[in-house]
Amino acid sequence: MAPSTTHPVDHGYAWVVLASCCVMRAFNDGFWASLGIFFIKWEVYFGASATKTSLIGSLYMLVLFTMAPVSSALARRLTHRVVVIASGILTVICCFATSFITEFWHLFIAMTLLSFALGMSFQVAHSGFNTYFDKHLTSAYMLNHASSGLGIFIVPPLMELLISNYGWKGAFQITSAIMANICVCGLMLRMPPQELKDKETDDLRIKPLDDAKDGDKTNCDMLRKYMPLLCNIRFLFQVGLVSVLNAGCVTAIIYFVPYASDVGLSDLKCSILMLVFGASITVARFVPIGWKVNISASTIGGVAYLLSGLSLITFAFMWTLNQLMVVAVVFGASYGLGYSMMMNIVSYPAGLKEKASWGVAFLPLNGIGIAAYVFIGGVLFDITGSYKSSLLLCGVSTLCVALIVFFYSGLIRWQHCRRTDQSQICSNIQYLTLLNDVSVTNV
Repeated sequence: MAPSTTHPVDHGYAWVVLASCCVMRAFNDGFWASLGIFFIKWEVYFGASATKTSLIGSLYMLVLFTMAPVSSALARRLTHRVVVIASGILTVICCFATSFITEFWHLFIAMTLLSFALGMSFQVAHSGFNTYFDKHLTSAYMLNHASSGLGIFIVPPLMELLISNYGWKGAFQITSAIMANICVCGLMLRMPPQELKDKETDDLRIKPLDDAKDGDKTNCDMLRKYMPLLCNIRFLFQVGLVSVLNAGCVTAIIYFVPYASDVGLSDLKCSILMLVFGASITVARFVPIGWKVNISASTIGGVAYLLSGLSLITFAFMWTLNQLMVVAVVFGASYGLGYSMMMNIVSYPAGLKEKASWGVAFLPLNGIGIAAYVFIGGVLFDITGSYKSSLLLCGVSTLCVALIVFFYSGLIRWQHCRRTDQSQICSNIQYLTLLNDVSVTNV
């Protein structure tokens, strides 16, 4: 059994740390959701093609998501506070410097450095609060997960407002002041007690399901125990499918405003559209992370992503604000639910506790997928002259991959029903052993 600790958890300062992480995540996710707004302005200001501007967004997303494991390693070595404050300082400098660029190639360098700066706090924003919670850890993850939608709700409309009044360069200058709050959030991440540090280190290891029985095993034994699962090609195949699904939906969010502008909506109406979408995805992401995995979880996630793909395809054929808002609500709700359900399966395999933030290892794969989608979306616009093709790319690919996930998980469920009469509720390790046909035995 893990040693008991005397430090306070689940109350008091723990919620201050959680609030700080939620603010950082809202800044991070809200800013990448605003990239499409800047695409339009950069095309006009620099006279650049959509291919070139989308390449900037592609590099931004690639660096941002690839920085997740680096951020995790830095946070463990230098503490969360140091990493986040450094991230905030660099973000302010990069945002402010971006407002003074005069050449298009300067923009490549500035946005890449900005994504590097924000990426430093990426992992901390997603799980820097986990050692402060035990009983309410699931609720803490739920609130942090929803803060992503809150960022999409607030930041893109704010960017539209700032650009309308001060231009895109003025928007970056004001954004640099706003991003200074990341440093304030970093100051809130005080060093936990020694017992808490030991607990964090212990929780970041792969643990056996039965702590009382296997608690004396070494970390190498634990790794050997679960290595067949973590190296299994079928499990990695499922991780790849989920990454493609997420990449298609994230890219669609980036292209929402460019498409809305393409069909004649004003900046104000585009802001209203993002407000409505942000509200819907915020509500949908209140699905608790860490539910006990159900054999139907991937089926439900597959159905939700099917609906996401269909709504994206429908979105590409709408042109009025009311129509776009209705479809955006459906997409936000289905994507939020699908993402939560699939992350329950993929992010915490083999009995890993939620606190391990296992999903950080797969974020670079997400970044590669998103970067590819964003760039191809820009190329399609230059070919077709409409962002409809970019949204159709996201919608059709999401629909096709969701069908694969749906039928694959349905097949696994059918096999499970034939093999056992046990309840459909099972642990992560039982579900993933079944899903990947891997026998995980005690060491």
